[in-house]
Amino acid sequence: MKRYVYILFFALLTGIVPVLAQNGNWQVTASLTRGLRGGQAVLVDSTIYVLGGYSDSTQTAVDWIQKFDPLTGKFTLVGRMKKKRVAHTAVVLGKNIYYAGGEYYNTRNATGTIEVFNTESKITASVDSNLTFNRYAMAGVISDSVFYFIGGEPYSQWPHGGSANYPYIVEYNLSRRQITYNFTALFSNENLRAGQMVALANNYIYIFGGAYNTILSSIYRYDITTHQLLKMNNNLMVPRTSGAAFKPYNTSQVMIFGGYNEIAPALNTAEQHTFMDSVSISSRAINPLNFRRKNFMSVYYNNAIYIFGGTNEFMQSVKPVEKLTLDPVAVEEKTGGAGAITGLKQNYPNPFGSSKVAADRTTSVQYTVAASSSVTIRIFSILGELISKPVDDLLQPGTYTFTFDAAGLPAGIYVCEMTAVPSVSEEARPSANGFFRQTIKMMLLK
Repeated sequence: MKRYVYILFFALLTGIVPVLAQNGNWQVTASLTRGLRGGQAVLVDSTIYVLGGYSDSTQTAVDWIQKFDPLTGKFTLVGRMKKKRVAHTAVVLGKNIYYAGGEYYNTRNATGTIEVFNTESKITASVDSNLTFNRYAMAGVISDSVFYFIGGEPYSQWPHGGSANYPYIVEYNLSRRQITYNFTALFSNENLRAGQMVALANNYIYIFGGAYNTILSSIYRYDITTHQLLKMNNNLMVPRTSGAAFKPYNTSQVMIFGGYNEIAPALNTAEQHTFMDSVSISSRAINPLNFRRKNFMSVYYNNAIYIFGGTNEFMQSVKPVEKLTLDPVAVEEKTGGAGAITGLKQNYPNPFGSSKVAADRTTSVQYTVAASSSVTIRIFSILGELISKPVDDLLQPGTYTFTFDAAGLPAGIYVCEMTAVPSVSEEARPSANGFFRQTIKMMLLK
C-alpha cells in the first residue's frame, strides 16, 4: 500500500483546476502564477524561499530555488540546486538552506546528496553524500546544528540505492558534516514510514501520521537527548499523510493541516493537538482549509501560516494561496486562568488498584474547562463498553476533579473520554471554536 501510494503520487502530477472554496478563517491572498507541488518552503530572515518541486509549466521536477511573494503568488528565480528534487526536506541554519532527498527524477544519478544554498552569495554546494539519504517523502527538522531525517520511502531499486541501510531516524551534524546517530530500533529499512508530519518542541520531535501499508493516525515522540521513541496515548483525529505540521512559537500546541488518506484523496481538515503531559495529548478540530490539498508548501511568515500549491482530490494543481493569521488568544486559550487549556490530565495514581483495600480501587482525574462549555466525561472498557458517565453538565471556566471508583471491575485498561462543546455565547470567540475531544488510558491492577 505505502509503495503504491507514493509511486502513484509521482505518476499523476498533472493538471490545473481549482476547487470551490468553503467558509472559514483562512483567507485567500493570491493565486500562484504557475502550479507547483512537492517543493519545500522555508523562511530566511523575511524572505520565503521555495526549493524544487514538480512544476506545471515544465511538466517535470525542477532544480529551481525561488523567492516567493504570498501576497501576489509570484515566484522569482534566484538560484538552482545541483539536482532536481521533489518530495524532499529542507531546514534553515543561519543564512544557509540545507536540503536532501527527493532525487527520484535523477535517473542513474541519485546518490543521497545533502546540498546547501547560501541566501547571501546565492551559491549552491554539495555537503555530503550517503545512500541512507536516498529516499523521498521523508520529514526533517533542525535543532542546534543537527539535521534530523525521519522516515521516507527508500529507493530500493537500482540505480537509486540498492541495498543501502535505511535507519528510521538519522541525526546528521551539519557543523561536523557527519552522521552522529542512527535510530534503528523501530521502522527501519523496509518498514519506514513515509509522508509523516513533524514538529520540534524543546527536546522532543513529535511525529504524526504517515503511510505504511495503510494511512496512519499514530503520534510518536522522539527524545533527541536520550534517543528514545515513545508512542503517545492519543492519535490524530483523522488519519493522514503528506500534510503539514506547524508549532506556533511559545505554545504547547501543534497544528496539522491537509494531506490525504484512503477515504479522502485530499483533505482540507485541520486539527490542533495540545501536549498535556509526558504521554497524553488533547485534540480538537480547528477551522478547515478553503481548498483540499496534499503535497503542498507551507511556511510561517509575519505572524501567519501560508499554505500554497499542492494537488486536490483529482490530482489537479491548487493555485490559491491561503493565509491563517495567528491570534495568540486563539492559539493558547486564556479563560479560566492565565494559560488555561481545555483538557484532561493523566489520572493519579496510575496504575491503581494494587491491593484489595477499597480506597486503592479509586483514582482521581483533573480536567480544565477554558471556556463555558457542555462537558461530558465517560469511562469505557478497552472493548468499548460504557462503564460510567461521571460528568455531563454545562460548566464554566475552571479546573475540576472527579474520582473514578473501580470497585467490582476486572483488572485491565480503561479509557476516559472528555468532550466539550462551547456554549452559544462563547462560539464567537476564536479560542472556543470547534468540538473538543480527548482520551486518556487508565490501568487498573488486580
